[in-house]
Amino acid sequence: MEDRGTPESFGSVTSPKHPGYNPYKLPNSNASIRRHGERQRQREEAVAVERKQLPVSRKYTASSMASKNNRLRPVDIFLTQPKDAEAATLAAIETRSVLALIMDADVDRVKTQEPTTPSLPSIVAKQSQSRFSTRESRHTFLENRKNVLRLRMASEMKRAEIARLDLEARGKEEALARSEELAEEKINSFDAFLKSYDTRAHEAMTKTDTVTALKSDKINKVRYLKEHVLVLERETSRLRTFKQELNRYRKFLADITPEEWFVTKTHEKRERKRKRKERKVAEEWTRIRSSIESNLELELQSIRNAWEERNRRTASSRRGLRGKSREAAQRAAEGELDGMISKRREELSKEYPSRTELERSIESESSGEEIPAYFTEPEQLVDIFTALEDKNLLAIQLEAESDQVLAGLTSKLEETERTAGMRKEELREQKRNLEKTARMEQKACRALSAALVDKSGTDKVDAELQHVEKKVLELYSCIIGESQFAEISHMLEGVEARIEEIGGELDDLGEQDGELINDLEKQVEKTRRDRMRVQKAEDHKQKVEQRLMAAYQRMESSSKGRGTVKPIRFRSSPQDATKNKKQAAEDARKRREQEYSKLLGVNAAEIGARRRSSGSILH
Repeated sequence: MEDRGTPESFGSVTSPKHPGYNPYKLPNSNASIRRHGERQRQREEAVAVERKQLPVSRKYTASSMASKNNRLRPVDIFLTQPKDAEAATLAAIETRSVLALIMDADVDRVKTQEPTTPSLPSIVAKQSQSRFSTRESRHTFLENRKNVLRLRMASEMKRAEIARLDLEARGKEEALARSEELAEEKINSFDAFLKSYDTRAHEAMTKTDTVTALKSDKINKVRYLKEHVLVLERETSRLRTFKQELNRYRKFLADITPEEWFVTKTHEKRERKRKRKERKVAEEWTRIRSSIESNLELELQSIRNAWEERNRRTASSRRGLRGKSREAAQRAAEGELDGMISKRREELSKEYPSRTELERSIESESSGEEIPAYFTEPEQLVDIFTALEDKNLLAIQLEAESDQVLAGLTSKLEETERTAGMRKEELREQKRNLEKTARMEQKACRALSAALVDKSGTDKVDAELQHVEKKVLELYSCIIGESQFAEISHMLEGVEARIEEIGGELDDLGEQDGELINDLEKQVEKTRRDRMRVQKAEDHKQKVEQRLMAAYQRMESSSKGRGTVKPIRFRSSPQDATKNKKQAAEDARKRREQEYSKLLGVNAAEIGARRRSSGSILH
């Protein structure tokens, strides 16, 4: 198919080369002509309206309009003639005088409407005769001459009009011929345009069919590719899911794999990596040494020649030597050769990197292998699961036991806090009583001092001082023990220090280690549960005994009414509940004292006995 190019290469639509060019379309330039005609029409309508509005005195009559329209002036005739008739018209105007003479001669013939036309010699002769023979007035002569001139001018104008009309007719014919030729050209161009349009339409249809087929092929290919992409996406999604499952399974196996396996395999991998590096360094070092030796072999002959030249120079000085001196000089010369070779070897070695630099420059390469899996047989996984299950069962048991111990320590801690609080309150009360007693004793001392100053009542003061000393000794023995001081003031200071120490111990009791507190809580809770269990058993036993007693009483009352002969059997009376409660409280106190002794490392029974004795003394 011929390539006609793109629309941009042909220019605009108005270009004849453009595929969509239509030569029979009205151009946009005719819009100005239409606008001019519209304006002319509007002006004519305005003039017509204005004429209708004129008064009667100013309006034109029909005759005046006809004469005005039919009047032809020479200038108009001259202007309306074509260009090729201008020369003839100018010649006619120049011969107007001659025509005027002809017109004067034919005036009478025109008036009498004679059909014959006089010749020019007759007209001249007649004019000469009339000039001398006719005696007319000047006015008549001039009038006749004017009439003749008018007639001649009218005829000339008619002939000029005829010539003009002929010229116009010829011009119209030529214009018609040109129009016909142009129309023929237009028809031919239109036919060519239609043919080209049909050709382009056919080509466009062919191209449309080709593009449609290509488009359908592309659509089918795109549909196939989309289906293939969907299949690949599904396969990718399946593989991704499978990979996630594999990674999760691998992570699970890695989590249950023993740490020793990873440590061992990592160490082995590191050793293999180190050996590869050493092997590579050894190969590179061997290559360097062989290169040095090869270079040295190339230069060995020149070194030996230089040594021989030097040895030849010094040979004259060694000729006089004998025996060992000569052998020593020979060995020195050979050692010099060895030194020259060693020096050259060192110089060549400096040109290459040393072994340390070589080890530093060569990096260890990894083989890229992953750590082998620990599990290679299904039985290994089963064994691991069995071990983990046993470990879980053991952990569950330990957790249960820990919960029990925690519960016991919690209850024990609560009981300890309660007893410690009670003990603290008791010690604070004792402290307040001791402070009160000390103030009273100080007051008594001050009173006794005043009495001694006054030197009166010596025996009474001594008795009171002895009573105070006795009380202080009893208090000191109850709280601290045997007295080590002879003065009462020192005993009182010791009692105050002991009271402060006990208060500090009580304060520090709540700040013990968390584990000890938990153990105490569990033990206290266990003790509380045991006590509650014993209490419930006792209450149940009492209820049973009361129910049985009520039943026996009902039986006794009913037997009295029936008069039965069966002897009444009495049960032994129940134990005293108060006595049981006291015994249980005493047992619980003893157990608590034993627990405190174990936990705190002190003699709780002795402390309790002292507390009870000090409380009875104070009260």
